[in-house]
Amino acid sequence: MSRMRGFALLLCLALLLPLCCCSRPAESETDPQPDQFQPPPLPQTDSSPQPEPEPDPEPAGPINPLTGLEDGIDEQTAERIPVAVMVSNSYNSLPQWGISQADILIEMIAEGRITRFMALFQNPAGLEALGSVRSARPYFIDMAQGFEAAYLHFGGSVPAYNLIGQRGDLIDMDGIRGGYEGSLYVRDPYRRKSIGLEHSVVTSGPRIEEALAGLNQDLTRKNQGPVFNFDSNHSASDGAFANQATLTFSNRHKPWFEYDRQSGRYLRYQYGQPHMDAYYDEQLSAVNLIILRMPLTDVPSSELALVEVDSIGQGKGFYCCEGRWIPITWERGSYDQPLRLLDETGQPLKLAPGNSFISCVAVDADVIIE
Repeated sequence: MSRMRGFALLLCLALLLPLCCCSRPAESETDPQPDQFQPPPLPQTDSSPQPEPEPDPEPAGPINPLTGLEDGIDEQTAERIPVAVMVSNSYNSLPQWGISQADILIEMIAEGRITRFMALFQNPAGLEALGSVRSARPYFIDMAQGFEAAYLHFGGSVPAYNLIGQRGDLIDMDGIRGGYEGSLYVRDPYRRKSIGLEHSVVTSGPRIEEALAGLNQDLTRKNQGPVFNFDSNHSASDGAFANQATLTFSNRHKPWFEYDRQSGRYLRYQYGQPHMDAYYDEQLSAVNLIILRMPLTDVPSSELALVEVDSIGQGKGFYCCEGRWIPITWERGSYDQPLRLLDETGQPLKLAPGNSFISCVAVDADVIIE
């Protein structure tokens, strides 16, 4: 009997053992369920102040074709032809007014071995005064047309008037024969009293703009690009030092330029003193100093000792910028083609953006750069 109870007890234990092995502990309320979606962790926020987004860059404005600068010129004026104004530079005509504001100043020799200026402006509207305005010469006309400029002058030599009559493509704005005296050109009473009648003719930006508007013709430039190859990495960057440049036009006229490191410009001196624009109380200066050698001849049998400068063809010269200089060449195929400036390798010269002073000296003139 006891043997049967023991067998029954063993049988019950054998039946209960699988149930115990198959059971598992109860799941915690915090344990994830295998078939339950788990949301991603929330991103952490940065409470530190965030920088303001950078504003979109403003679109670049039109480029002044005479300087390569974005100087506030509007598109219509940038596409229009410039003006070229004749200005006296004889000692008895000084002081000059307004020439420090020119985009390009061109100096060439005149009768008596003195020089005369031609001041080029792309946007003359803000010019308060310019003078004294003087008469035309043929080679200045050639240079003006190379820049597609309207030519402003008060009178002219006989050869100049002969050339004006032959040039149907020239926009000529003469104060004597063109009927502009009293409108485009006026005589300043102070200059008339202190310097004389000959050096009293002046003009201004508003007068020039009014005269251009009165032409009633298309003044759009044919060549819409810059007149020179402007580049901040200019061609003279690795040139020889050019802290001073002295030019000889004659025994009585030897102007010079001194490089001013503070402004990065060449300051002009003549007649033994700083060359000043009296109206703006500013010394003449330039970012780009360009010296060109051009053939000079005396006009035969000229009672006025007139000269002729040949700016058509090719020749040599010098380019100074930021205290450095390199030799260059220039070329022009005809009077209505632009002046091309080339470096030593024959590639287009790269000028720094800014105004330019172009001095045209005789082929054999003394030029000292040091």
